Amino acid sequence: SALAVFGTQAREAIDQATKSLAVYLGPIAKVVAKKAAVQASSRRHFHLLLAEKLADPAERTRFLHEVGVE
Repeated sequence: SALAVFGTQAREAIDQATKSLAVYLGPIAKVVAKKAAVQASSRRHFHLLLAEKLADPAERTRFLHEVGVE
């Protein structure tokens, strides 16, 4: 589950990533983030799953930078 992957800051981490993703995807970002949180095996994996939803490589790079993934 997402809580197990993210530990005690699960909700905060998911919310922050959702807000960042919403800049690119709009309101659907919330649904995308919920699905990715269930599939992810780690916080990094979660962010990479979200980034895959962005078609533009520059947007993917910017998103990953915004959420702290190098």
